[in-house]
Amino acid sequence: MDSLTYIHRGVISLYKEIVLRTRRKWPKWLTLLYMKRNRPKRQDYDGVTEINCSSRGRTELGCLLSTFGMPDDLQYIRTPHGLFRTVEGYWHYLGSQYERLRIMTGYNAHQWAQANPNQFTRIPIEKFNYYIEQAVRYKIDHSAYLQHLLSVNDLPFVYYHISKGVAAESYGYNFFIELLNKISVELKTQPI
Repeated sequence: MDSLTYIHRGVISLYKEIVLRTRRKWPKWLTLLYMKRNRPKRQDYDGVTEINCSSRGRTELGCLLSTFGMPDDLQYIRTPHGLFRTVEGYWHYLGSQYERLRIMTGYNAHQWAQANPNQFTRIPIEKFNYYIEQAVRYKIDHSAYLQHLLSVNDLPFVYYHISKGVAAESYGYNFFIELLNKISVELKTQPI
């Protein structure tokens, strides 16, 4: 915990003691401070009202659906550009054509992309979205376990990453989340 949390807790404890001993009214500003420090965080709703499709999500389904995740019953993802270990590797390969991304884990591919930002060339967003959709569909279509998890899930998908304990929205993933919601609906409407 940070030092500010200790100070807040100390102030709240002190005021509780004063209120109990003197029978004074609890100050409004302290109530607001207490509520602000103790309200639920965005990530507390993961698995309750939504599924965060991030590698740091709290649900198994969210972690497996992230671009980093790979179900145990699937060894690789077949794409128009060949085989890849993760969607994250393919994601970065599309912009860089760096061959080692084929065998990298999602985390390693992401680290490589952050370390080499000048290696990327722009491709049309429509092509990029199409290729990623093909990779995600392959991942879901060829994993019975992932299909099962998707079929029993009724919660909507969202994406936010967690940095230093705080959830931060990532708006670049909107097409990815829309795709996952669409595939989930398709799986539920398919006859068994």
